[in-house]
Amino acid sequence: MSWGLMANQAWDFPADSLGYITGFAAELNEPLWTWRYGFFQMPRNSNGTALDQHFLQAWGMIAELERRFAVATHPVALRLLTYLNQAQMGSYGDAVFNPTRPAEFSATRAFLKKYGVGLNLEQELLRDVGVFSRAG
Repeated sequence: MSWGLMANQAWDFPADSLGYITGFAAELNEPLWTWRYGFFQMPRNSNGTALDQHFLQAWGMIAELERRFAVATHPVALRLLTYLNQAQMGSYGDAVFNPTRPAEFSATRAFLKKYGVGLNLEQELLRDVGVFSRAG
């Protein structure tokens, strides 16, 4: 099954090869809205098992705002997600388009930033039937 059924595909979440990572998460849950924030350590290599010990240079942040309401007594949830990651990453563009050397991804590694935005909508149609949509 697609990972898009479990999480927003736009989020490049920090995780090791087992899907775990060290970090901090907080949530403020109100009756009509929820705000979530997380700050996480990054793996040394993408999907690797070793964590990057450069805590001030390699990190991932995420924030999500959820708004709940109803349309004709059927609940609706709308979520806006945004993230910013900084880690030792290579640049595909630099690796491929540098005419002075062969394309070598590892030669372009530096502390770079990556960001994204995602939107999630859930709508109940009948008591036990609903639809959802995600964009990122």
